[in-house]
Amino acid sequence: MDSLQRREEEECRRSEEECLAWERAKQEQRAQEEHKRQRAKEAAKQAASSKGKGRVEGLQREGQLDGQHAHLLPHDWGQAWRDGGPNLSGGLR
Repeated sequence: MDSLQRREEEECRRSEEECLAWERAKQEQRAQEEHKRQRAKEAAKQAASSKGKGRVEGLQREGQLDGQHAHLLPHDWGQAWRDGGPNLSGGLR
């Protein structure tokens, strides 16, 4: 095997390793995004109960619940209770 062939094989191997590293990084990012979505979903469910309101406020203070999921949270607690309270799916009636 000559040095040119060895160099090409080494470059190919490095390229494959870089590709695998890139894929792992993308998978990790997707997992983190999914984890964040799940936390926001859980916070929205807890917000539907009276004891969960403090938890949602805590998550917002910690910066773990962003405005992207605000549509999942009841915005007017008084109106929510006047309308019969939250339904079991976490939304408003």
